[in-house]
Amino acid sequence: MIEAPQDYKQAGLFMAISGGMQIMVGLVTALTGLMFCVSTYGMCCFCPFLGVIPIVLGAVELNVGLAMQGGRYVPSAKQTNLAGLVVAVVMLSALNVVLEALAMSYLNKPEVQAYLEQNALTPT
Repeated sequence: MIEAPQDYKQAGLFMAISGGMQIMVGLVTALTGLMFCVSTYGMCCFCPFLGVIPIVLGAVELNVGLAMQGGRYVPSAKQTNLAGLVVAVVMLSALNVVLEALAMSYLNKPEVQAYLEQNALTPT
């Protein structure tokens, strides 16, 4: 088994922190939408569901980030990072955008690229 580079683990830490924050942003959004629904006497009942996507993606990103930080190979690390970046931009969460961009920069380093390519070719 090949040891994961430190930059890969650092990207996992950034993704785990961002995933936890995505969950919190989603919960605040859902609560705000629920209060808006109550204040309009039920005329806007889809608003609480706007927080579902950040909550689900935050949970996925938290799991992927913790696995990466533990040094395990995650084949969908880049895709999860990109999805987290898109949701962070849509939710206007500046700190999450910064964390996702940092994780993306660490995932694009040559030694991390080599680690991901080498593990993608290794049968499990």
